[in-house]
Amino acid sequence: MLLKSQFNHVFEAIKKSGLDPRDFSWSKGNESTIPGAQILTHKPSKYYFIFDQDEEGNRSIYSPGSDCPIQHVGRSSWYGQISSCKQWLSYLKRELEAPDLWSLVASAGEIALAPTTSEVENTPFTEDEQQYISTQLQEIEKYLQATREIPPDGLARIESRIEYLEDAAKRQGRIDWKNILVGQLLSIAIEAAIPPHLIQDLFRLASDAFQRLFAGIALLK
Repeated sequence: MLLKSQFNHVFEAIKKSGLDPRDFSWSKGNESTIPGAQILTHKPSKYYFIFDQDEEGNRSIYSPGSDCPIQHVGRSSWYGQISSCKQWLSYLKRELEAPDLWSLVASAGEIALAPTTSEVENTPFTEDEQQYISTQLQEIEKYLQATREIPPDGLARIESRIEYLEDAAKRQGRIDWKNILVGQLLSIAIEAAIPPHLIQDLFRLASDAFQRLFAGIALLK
């Protein structure tokens, strides 16, 4: 059983990690887990940290681990156990913030390989269309900036990719530009340290903005 002060140590560790203590819950171990242990669960993800204590010291079991799904830590003092908890919180945050790049690449591949109707040719964009593209790209960039969730170096990468897309719209045919757009969106998602929920917004905004340039062909599914 943890002391009240030890529960408070865990609470402060969660706050310092940048996670929300309200997303966590406590429960007691039973015969199917570890009887008598205190289990801290991150409710949205179901990841957990088990505080096991007895006369010989403290043991910890947690998921996710540093490089494995479940990690075990042997006997230690309370200070060793709370240190393990802090490490677990960093691993938890890593997994929560990691985008699903395989799904992203698979979706982008479907977009890039989507068949083009006979009405759509690889014609240059008109000046009005080029201006429209520039305006929409800048709106997407402003949206990402306004979230305040992307680090400065990530914003710089986004600005560079947006400028490249604006320039490519003046040189490339519309079908070629669509493929470039998909590649640049992927690069932004991977390189700019964008939180997963904003990656979804990025692709949705691009789809809504540029769908009509390709005779009703959806850029994204």
